[in-house]
Amino acid sequence: AIGSGSNIIFSFGTSFNKMIKIGGAQSLNVIAESTSNRFNGPGIGMYVSSNGKKTDNSADFDWFEYKTLKHIPTLH
Repeated sequence: AIGSGSNIIFSFGTSFNKMIKIGGAQSLNVIAESTSNRFNGPGIGMYVSSNGKKTDNSADFDWFEYKTLKHIPTLH
């Protein structure tokens, strides 16, 4: 996804250089808490970090699946 301000564009592809946009820009305002606080709630997705170090490495994911748990574990 590519973000600009409070808008985001989603895409998919077989590699980073072959990404295809899915639809147009979507506004994140519909899930923002208010006009002054732009926190948009919890997110689900893939995340990669180089731990603050400059790198030329990249990450491509072939599969992502989200399943709803029938039983939500209790945090202690």
